[in-house]
Amino acid sequence: MFEEFDALLHNGTWELNPSTKSQNLVGCKWIFRIKRNLDGSIAQYKAPLVAKGFHQLPGIDYAETFSPVVKPTTGLLILSLAFSFNWSLCQLDVNNVFSSWDFCQKCVYGSTTKKSLFTIFLLVYVDDIIVTSNDDGTLNHFVHTLATQFSIKDLGVASYFLGVEVIPSSFGLFLSQHKYVLDLLERTKMMDSKSFTTPMSTSQIPSLVDGTSLTNSTKYRSIVGGLQYLFFTQPNIAFSINKLSQFMHRLTTTHWLAHKRLLRYLKGTTHHCLFLRKGSSLSLHAFSDIDWIGDRDDHTLTSSHVVFLGHNVWSNDTYESVEHRVMVNSERERFFIPFFFNPGHRVWVQPLEEMTKGEKPNPIEVSSVTKPTPKYLRPAMGKEGSTQERKKHTILVSFLIFLVSSVYSMASEGRQANPVKHYVLVHGSCHGAWSWYKIVALLKSSGHKVTALDLAASGINPKQVGDLRSISEYFQPLRDFMESLPADERVVLVGHSLGGLAISQAMEKFPEKVSVAVFVTASMPGPTLNISTLNQESLRRQGPLLDSQFTYDNGPNNPPTTFTFGPLFSSLNVYQLSPTEDLALGTMLMRPLRLFSEEDMSNDLMLSKKYASVKRVFIISEEDKLAKKDFQLWMIEENPPDAVKEIKGSDHMVMMSKPKELWVHLQAIAEKYS
Repeated sequence: MFEEFDALLHNGTWELNPSTKSQNLVGCKWIFRIKRNLDGSIAQYKAPLVAKGFHQLPGIDYAETFSPVVKPTTGLLILSLAFSFNWSLCQLDVNNVFSSWDFCQKCVYGSTTKKSLFTIFLLVYVDDIIVTSNDDGTLNHFVHTLATQFSIKDLGVASYFLGVEVIPSSFGLFLSQHKYVLDLLERTKMMDSKSFTTPMSTSQIPSLVDGTSLTNSTKYRSIVGGLQYLFFTQPNIAFSINKLSQFMHRLTTTHWLAHKRLLRYLKGTTHHCLFLRKGSSLSLHAFSDIDWIGDRDDHTLTSSHVVFLGHNVWSNDTYESVEHRVMVNSERERFFIPFFFNPGHRVWVQPLEEMTKGEKPNPIEVSSVTKPTPKYLRPAMGKEGSTQERKKHTILVSFLIFLVSSVYSMASEGRQANPVKHYVLVHGSCHGAWSWYKIVALLKSSGHKVTALDLAASGINPKQVGDLRSISEYFQPLRDFMESLPADERVVLVGHSLGGLAISQAMEKFPEKVSVAVFVTASMPGPTLNISTLNQESLRRQGPLLDSQFTYDNGPNNPPTTFTFGPLFSSLNVYQLSPTEDLALGTMLMRPLRLFSEEDMSNDLMLSKKYASVKRVFIISEEDKLAKKDFQLWMIEENPPDAVKEIKGSDHMVMMSKPKELWVHLQAIAEKYS
């Protein structure tokens, strides 16, 4: 304890200041614990001084919270990468938890990923650290430098980390929680019990009302909480833990027996390990499944999904059994649900793939193993078309499930036998290819080929907004794509908002590859309408920007460098007629827009007869409050297109507020001008 206190003083962890009556004081306490080795012997006595976080007041003491520990999924991923690429693994123990005050003030939470000669990963869990690198010399230098700044103990090659035993072999890596399981069985007095071959009965799955009520559920909650940590190496018990966790508020004898059965299953599988195969690729493969009215208590759905990184299961939150608080009215809706758990993992692992192998990431492959619902279960949902049953199941379904199901229905009704067209969709300011998700689904379901592009520093494009030096760099992904097209292929270019400038440049540079260009409430310059005039007219008609934000990287006396839509401005002027779910999606995924000088934009957008040789169609959005209707009509008058369409009741995000109407127009335009 005294060593810990001396280390805190030495590092200058805090500053002493007089308190005021308006300040909320957060207390602290000493935590005494014993850190043990794999064989159970004492490795170290620990006495960290911790703050009583529950004394903090939200909105006063903090706004957001961040976990000080690594996620198990991240740990598993880094271990898999390190072993696959033969990287060294070094384990460190920090003698005191808190770092110095100066260090915290200067630390950087995240930074841009760039190419380098070496790569270092740190897995930090409070005071336990695993370090791995593709260069042994760099790894040793880093550990030595770390030791000069903090009081740490080098434990050598990682072998036992947070209760997980790391066992390397020539053909793979074994991860075992053998000791943790034995400790759990000892704590629950189940060490001498007979083992079970399955974790839960398939014929008698517990429900909320089974058995006799038990008043004290403290021990049950403690055990179920302890079992959850086993997900790291035993993802096969995910469904059982999910089910047992649903009864913590109303424990019965049946639930108690079910949890004892799971412990007896673990008794017979104490030596089971998670195996990570060596040399596995970084491609992602996901498998999903879902039932229908599988929960006897409330008839909700239960889905499961597992994600493989190469041949290795990517555990924890990528192997889940999840109960959904939704009901569905048809088989078709049920099949869509599992497909929306996995895309986030593709985005999350992409930077790691680029850093370790320097390869462009491949798309995630998602497979559904969902089987049709047995006929004997279908009557439980009521006859289709029954007014009483429709009212009974009228609830708010998760937005992606509902929208994709609706999109599928519309596309099925509107499917035509027209020749396949290739649509290239270009997003607007601060948005990305994700903003077209409804239109992509509709067009693909109609049999067309669709490419939704992310411009530079937009969507999931890895480039950072600060790296952009010209609008030409911003448009580079579209130019690269157009250049890669075969000489005899012609596409339908669709630009939204600022994306109109991008497709205008593509029309000028590749007129022979564009059959028709569609401007969806988009900026539409021309040979007789330069970008300077267009910008001035747009600013003249622009209303208050409310909570939207500008940044001034070149100083407050110079023009702003980036712009971001604020949540309030988005809700009132950009998404005001779109579903609230799309507003939430946009608020989460929008990225800052780089602002360029008029001189730079004018030089890169000099349009000529090549641009004019391409057919153009402008689609007016009637209720657009960002690019108002009078501004859209002004552009049409100054630079007349070949045709004008109008969509009523749509906001600036036409593809979200009126996707079906836009889909119909796009198909008709392509059919006429292709």
